[in-house]
Amino acid sequence: MYEEVDSTNRVARELAGSHALPEGTVVVARHQREGRGQQNAVWESEAGLNLLATFILTPVNTELQRQVVLNMAVANAIHRWMNMHTEDCYIKWPNDIIARGKKTGGILIENTIWGTEWKSSFIGIGININQEYFTHPNATSLFRLTGKTYEIAQCLKELTEELRKELQLFKNAEDSAIRRYYLSHLFLLNEEAEFTVDSQRVNGIIQDVDEAGRLIVSINGTVRAFNNKEIRFLAV
Repeated sequence: MYEEVDSTNRVARELAGSHALPEGTVVVARHQREGRGQQNAVWESEAGLNLLATFILTPVNTELQRQVVLNMAVANAIHRWMNMHTEDCYIKWPNDIIARGKKTGGILIENTIWGTEWKSSFIGIGININQEYFTHPNATSLFRLTGKTYEIAQCLKELTEELRKELQLFKNAEDSAIRRYYLSHLFLLNEEAEFTVDSQRVNGIIQDVDEAGRLIVSINGTVRAFNNKEIRFLAV
């Protein structure tokens, strides 16, 4: 447990580079000065009030294309845990967890690849637990959703158990089961919604997430595949 770090992912990478760490090592901090989401987006978190952790995984003899499945498995674990404490939770593509329409958690997985060999994964997870005030209007926390205060250590213990179960599915190559759960809890799946594509507002229907991790959306009868940052949700 660190009192303050710039990023738990960075600390985890440094530790892994200088020590032989066992599978499942977790780096936890009370505060991150430079918490990040995907594409270097800022992750807002007040010191001591939220769950900030990085889990170290060594997926030996694992095909590189299964990086997408790993992301789904981690999202599933967080979603299962969130469902233990509140309702109306969804996985928002590509790496967010939302409850009652607002963001409560995020994932940043950084993989180390040597040639064609997947050496390690640093699974950064941030979940808003006891924080009450946010500058972003679409952020929320378990406290705001339930009115209850939570022990961060207990939350981490529960989440770790859910993550252990999902990673076991991943190691057993039960990709179909992981994918089914992910899609069955995907935010706005098969619903018409507003998006921004190429700086224009469009109406579209999310149909799938493909094996490359791209969001498949039908827009005006044309099915298109989008990478992260190529499409933006207007609902959240």
